[in-house]
Amino acid sequence: MINIPPDISYDKRSLPQGGWAFCFRHQTMGELGRVVVEDAPGGQCLLSCEIAGDPADPMTARRAALFQPLALQISNAMEAITGKSNAAVVPPLAGNR
Repeated sequence: MINIPPDISYDKRSLPQGGWAFCFRHQTMGELGRVVVEDAPGGQCLLSCEIAGDPADPMTARRAALFQPLALQISNAMEAITGKSNAAVVPPLAGNR
């Protein structure tokens, strides 16, 4: 079960290259980041978590503090559904958008 705080909303967007982006937004801080789901070889999927903003911007760290626990919940839920993979788990990326 994913626990999304009441002050965070999200929407699902189709990506031009295929896949989906789940874009998360905070009521007062604005865009937090997104979780991108894309097809990968071998019937797998690639889950990427991106934090909105420039790494040098102090607001990016505040966004990360809210978004990283949520992104981890989503990643863990996906793993519970699809099974553990050999893929490396890395912290969400800042400034990728």
